[in-house]
Amino acid sequence: MFYYCVRFMVKRILSGLLFIVFWSAAHAQSIGGIVNTYVAVTNITLNSVTVTSSNGFAVGDRVLLIQMKGATINQTNTASFGQVTAIGSAGNFEFTNIASISGNTITFITNLCKPFSVAGQLQLIRIPVYNQATINAVVTSSPWNGSIGGVVAIEATTSLTFNNIIDVSGKGFIGGAVTSGGFACNDPNFASAGTNAGKKGEGIAIAPLNLAGNRAPLANGGGGSNSGNPGAGGGANGGVGGRGGNQFSGSCPVNTAYGMGAYSQSYATYRAFLGGGGGGGYKDNGLNATNGSNGGGIVFIITPTISGNNQSINASGANVIGNTDSEGAGGGGAGGCVYLLSQTVNSNLNVNVSGGNGGNIFSTLWSSACHGPGGGGGGGAVVFQQAALPANVSPILTGGNPGSVLHTGPACAGTNFGAQAGASGILVYNYMPPSPGAPPNLGSDTLICAGTSFTLQPDSSYASYAWSNGATTPSIVVNGPGTYWLDVPSGCALARDSIVVSVQQPILDLGPDLALCAGDSSLIQQNTSFSSYLWSTGATSAAIYASTPGTYSLTVTDNLGCVATDQINVVVLQPDSSASSMNLCVGSSYDFYGQIITNAGLYTAILSNQNGCDSIVTLNVNLESDTTLLSITICADSILNFNGLSISAPGVYTVHLLNQNGCDSTIILSLNEWALPIVSVPDTFVCANTCVDIFPSGGLTYTWSVPQNANGSITVCPSQTTSYQVIGTDLNGCESLPVQATVQIDPIPVPNFYIDPDQVEIDDPVITIYNVTPGNLNHLWNVNGVVFENSNGSFNFELPFTEGTYSIQLVSSTDLGCTDSLTLTATVMNNIAVYVPNAFTPDGSEFNTVFFPVFSTGFIPKGYQFSIFNRWGEIIFYSANPNAYWDGAMANGTDCPDGVYNYLIEYQQTQKGEPIRILGFVHLLR
Repeated sequence: MFYYCVRFMVKRILSGLLFIVFWSAAHAQSIGGIVNTYVAVTNITLNSVTVTSSNGFAVGDRVLLIQMKGATINQTNTASFGQVTAIGSAGNFEFTNIASISGNTITFITNLCKPFSVAGQLQLIRIPVYNQATINAVVTSSPWNGSIGGVVAIEATTSLTFNNIIDVSGKGFIGGAVTSGGFACNDPNFASAGTNAGKKGEGIAIAPLNLAGNRAPLANGGGGSNSGNPGAGGGANGGVGGRGGNQFSGSCPVNTAYGMGAYSQSYATYRAFLGGGGGGGYKDNGLNATNGSNGGGIVFIITPTISGNNQSINASGANVIGNTDSEGAGGGGAGGCVYLLSQTVNSNLNVNVSGGNGGNIFSTLWSSACHGPGGGGGGGAVVFQQAALPANVSPILTGGNPGSVLHTGPACAGTNFGAQAGASGILVYNYMPPSPGAPPNLGSDTLICAGTSFTLQPDSSYASYAWSNGATTPSIVVNGPGTYWLDVPSGCALARDSIVVSVQQPILDLGPDLALCAGDSSLIQQNTSFSSYLWSTGATSAAIYASTPGTYSLTVTDNLGCVATDQINVVVLQPDSSASSMNLCVGSSYDFYGQIITNAGLYTAILSNQNGCDSIVTLNVNLESDTTLLSITICADSILNFNGLSISAPGVYTVHLLNQNGCDSTIILSLNEWALPIVSVPDTFVCANTCVDIFPSGGLTYTWSVPQNANGSITVCPSQTTSYQVIGTDLNGCESLPVQATVQIDPIPVPNFYIDPDQVEIDDPVITIYNVTPGNLNHLWNVNGVVFENSNGSFNFELPFTEGTYSIQLVSSTDLGCTDSLTLTATVMNNIAVYVPNAFTPDGSEFNTVFFPVFSTGFIPKGYQFSIFNRWGEIIFYSANPNAYWDGAMANGTDCPDGVYNYLIEYQQTQKGEPIRILGFVHLLR
């Protein structure tokens, strides 16, 4: 036996506007699906475990060690079977971190302090540790498989937000299985082997050899059904499971030998139990019976703040699925347990640990009697660290409902027939893990300069170290702002200290770059006071003058010794120059910055630019008069406006103008033309209301009279013959003449037929189909899945010799493939009835002196057999003749005494039909 306990101590709480770095497994992460990793433990020591596989685990991982079973129970064949005599280490759990992994051996950073045993289905679970986690998809667990699974465990160091649910409903202990055997009332056993009793639901105790069946519970696993067909008991957890319903009402006494509800478990020592499985049903007639349903799983939530957003944690037990027919039904699973370890829940969170419902009875063979429905599962447990129910938490603790008798006829119909609901679950308060010793000391919060680093280490030495960034060394070096923490072993627990590191960066700004005219200077300065200054020129003053080009840098130091550097580029602008040219009409003049120019030549002016520096402007003057030649090509149907003249014919045109300088200018135009594109588009034949793509040719782009596709085609779905207009444009932008495209419509056929008769009896299911579809069409039939062609005006078809409604479909098509269909139905009826009296008086009087079944007029049963039995099961009358009757005498002619006699009537409605059996009893009264 080994012990383990964990408790974190945080030395300081952060506030203010800080840039905080959390070195956790995730940061502001969206989660969903299965977030945990599960592995079975095969060996355990003081501080380590051996597992079946260490895949999925890493050094520094947060883990949960939890024992699923291990309780000791009463094993006597009495009503006390299954009661827990020693809880052992069942339900114990511990949190720790991984220090090292060697093969499949995982060593923890501290010793264990709670007792564990690998014989009790011990599993190790990896826990994801987030900072701010948001559940955006359903979070669930692997289902409990008898070795691992059934648990969701999440830790968030800052907060956990629910935008979806956590669902471990039905992920707990497994419900008992249905078994099949013989029938007998009042089975005296409480635990047994073999198949003559339904299996007990799974619980925190391992079932003893050959004692896994029958009606006593298995700790918190519900008791099974047995040979008397009672209901099985519900599983338990925080609340007890409900008992199962009574045995078969036709011959067994009530309130005996029913499946017992499971025993609730104590949370006084803060354990964690899966919801117990419901007991399994039992059958002896070969009809349907239900298994017990599974219990709910386990959820651990560890975070300071929860935003519930009206979402749910669902750890409810599963309901029994399906109805039981003339057998004993299964019991409902119990709710699981939820550990909600959070200081604040700031919006509503529903926590559901309700029990599952027991199985219902719907009998067809023994519809005149009742069998036992299943008991409801007990509610689970919700555990808090507070002393009272936290605000905004809505627990659902109700026990599962018992099953009911659903069929009508017997007096017990519509009741639970003795089955009971599971008890409500429990709320558990004041959960506090053991406290560790004194925490390590990382010193006071500190401030560092940007770009520097700082070494964090505790003031003492420890056996192991677990830093917030995943390091396991005695010290770490940090260079960014944030909150850093260290976990060290303290006894069999963990202790934690944290430290806030802030970064200070001096702000230095020399302003924008400078531009100076040659010979000028400018003052370079900044407006913040520092302890010291050092310029790239060697100066140590707060400001300097610059007159030469280059880069000037300044390094400053503040009162904490933090250094900052900035630089500014200085550009010296030399006198600039520009050159341009112009054409001057012969005989005209131009004013060039005060100079009047009339002749060609090179002229210069000295100006001041936008920076106030000298600028030299040079102008080259030419004298001109010009002639311009133009060549233009237009589309054949276009008109060109040429200096007010509208022209369209190719040729050479001349005009005399003044140019932009006012000089004489002659323009000679050579006009050419492009031929118009020729566009073609085919006509098309389609079915009415059918879409078709029309593609034109001969152009580069197209414009239709209707909306068109990007590739220039159109998609149309006309109901009648329709024409569409298109105009094509070629590479030169010339447009074609309009072209028509016509879509011819082939009409949709109108299939029409009728069925006479459309209702036939099961013994002669022949119908006649009359095809009255107009036109010369193709006809394809589908009659009850049989597909064939038939163009006759009428034909016969034989439907199956089975009661029901059958579809008849006609698909008519034209030669172009235009189709439509019509579907009708025909019904095969089964109006055959049989009446069996419940008493007769063979006393020689005129009426009611013989006993026999009466069938519908005209119906002759096939394979007919009629048998009468006395109270010892002996046949005293038999006949295969449907016209024969029993006169109340035995085969030797001796009169039978007054009393109740059982009968069995067997027959078939058709030669190949299913056998029909009628069981009952008749009163003989003389």
